[in-house]
Amino acid sequence: MTQTQDPQSPPAAVPEPPASGHLAMALVGLAAGLSFWTLTDVLPEVLGTGRLLLWLACVALAGFVSLLALSGPARMRQAGQAALILALPLSGLVLLASLRYDSVRAFAESGYWFGAFAIVLVPGMAFLAAAVTRPGGWRDPALLFDIAWTIFLRQLVGIAFAGLVWLVVLLSSALLELVGIRVIDRLIDLAPVPWALTGLALGLGLSVAHDLRAHLSPLPVLRLLRLLAPVLLVVVAVFLLALPLRGLDGLFGRLSPALLLLSVAAGAVTVISAAADRDAAGAVRAPLLRRSAMGLSLLLVPLTGLAIWAIALRVQQFGWTPARLSGMLCGLLLAGYALAYTLAVLRGDWDGGVRQGNRWLALLSMAVAVLWLTPLLSAEAISAGSQAARLMAAQGPEPDLAMEELAFDWGRPGRTALDRVVQARGADDPLGQQIAALLEAPDRRTATEVRRASARAETFATLQAALPLRPTGMTLPDGAFDAVNDWQITTWAEACARLDGAGRPGCVLLEAPFQPDRAERQFAMLTDTGSGVLALRYVLEAGQLQPEGSLRLEGASGDLLSRADLAAVQEGRFAVTPVRRNALRIGESRLSPDN
Repeated sequence: MTQTQDPQSPPAAVPEPPASGHLAMALVGLAAGLSFWTLTDVLPEVLGTGRLLLWLACVALAGFVSLLALSGPARMRQAGQAALILALPLSGLVLLASLRYDSVRAFAESGYWFGAFAIVLVPGMAFLAAAVTRPGGWRDPALLFDIAWTIFLRQLVGIAFAGLVWLVVLLSSALLELVGIRVIDRLIDLAPVPWALTGLALGLGLSVAHDLRAHLSPLPVLRLLRLLAPVLLVVVAVFLLALPLRGLDGLFGRLSPALLLLSVAAGAVTVISAAADRDAAGAVRAPLLRRSAMGLSLLLVPLTGLAIWAIALRVQQFGWTPARLSGMLCGLLLAGYALAYTLAVLRGDWDGGVRQGNRWLALLSMAVAVLWLTPLLSAEAISAGSQAARLMAAQGPEPDLAMEELAFDWGRPGRTALDRVVQARGADDPLGQQIAALLEAPDRRTATEVRRASARAETFATLQAALPLRPTGMTLPDGAFDAVNDWQITTWAEACARLDGAGRPGCVLLEAPFQPDRAERQFAMLTDTGSGVLALRYVLEAGQLQPEGSLRLEGASGDLLSRADLAAVQEGRFAVTPVRRNALRIGESRLSPDN
């Protein structure tokens, strides 16, 4: 009598003797651990940290992850061949992408490539496993669904087993140390041992998980995810209904709301896929859950549309960056899921449409990730061109210009773009001079310090030209403002720029001996905050202004002086009068030290 396979069970694997299978997987894990130890501790001393080491590291990472994941649906030899088919081209693409940077370290630290690497690797393992399980298996949504979940659950079990092995090792070491035996501790201190032990445990755990594949069903996880469909539907619906009433200003002001929308959309895709399951027999049947998943499929369109719109407005305002470009691509891919799910609902074959859409969109995501690693979709080049155009049109230094990113984060395209800007703007242009100084800086930290110093000098020059000193004829030594922080200098310059009806600046620095017994010169800085005049006390120590606290307002209504009081000081209508210690009298108001 022929037995049929349970629709929810993982695909049958090629039988293999358990003992030899466990040993082979453990040895593969051991080899993986030792390889990573060699790549991190040995080869950098031999090969340096160049592109060859990067390529070997990517081959090892993609190869061993794929080999450990595929050993189960396929024989070890088949799994090894499939792993190389995936690892070698993928590592070559990473190597190609690294050519955008002068150094491998800068490329690795950028991080823009790793997401694309993972997007190709993770679904690629499922497609390869399905392909080697049976001819044409990569086109079967049910088989892909089973294999993807089986790989995920096996990896969870393997990682959990490796963690348990380390817990046993550490507890055993602590126990033996109580009787003066430190053998385990000394072994762990050997550099290769932690890597080898972790790999060995991971390989053995994955092997045991494969033997128990009949008991590792994704069904509990899928059933739990399905329960979230009504909750997520209500939350998204309420958000979309309330958004027009609340307004769109908060949504489109920053990138963070767009990322939140994309995260919710990705969660909705996961819940909908869980509800559709592997085939029609496993799809959700409960009316409430099924209709909630279908309703959520329809709401994905406006949700992803809002995310794309938010990112587009941000790009229009501040130009492209790799983060915005990756966000836009994610938004477009999620919009593809939304459209596929909506068409599935409208056609009347919702769960079947979801399953077919997931397969094609997974392939499309992998294709986009491959392009991201090639010059055809270079995030650094696209972003550099966009920001260079903004620098060309800029009237002067602005805080939102991504100059440090161009110089130090976006590799060769960024620095090339800055060179073009300097040549176009000319050597006499202030922004061109600032960019030229940025390009000469050895690292980002130095460049940031140079830029801040330049910005402070410009702001201080503006402040110095506008700040009235009273009494008339009062002077300050050179460097008096050196100890004042950048934020305070900027705040004072902004206050001085607030002119009253008579054209007087919104600031004044007044010398006032609040404590006559002190040898140091004492001052009051009065600045217009926009809602009143703030009074702060300063003292000149070692030729530099140092804060002494605020000045308390007495004899007038309110907590702050008025603009009329500020004008009175600028016109010399004030007096220093004693209380218990001297106070500054301005009309009917009196300022005295608060401490």
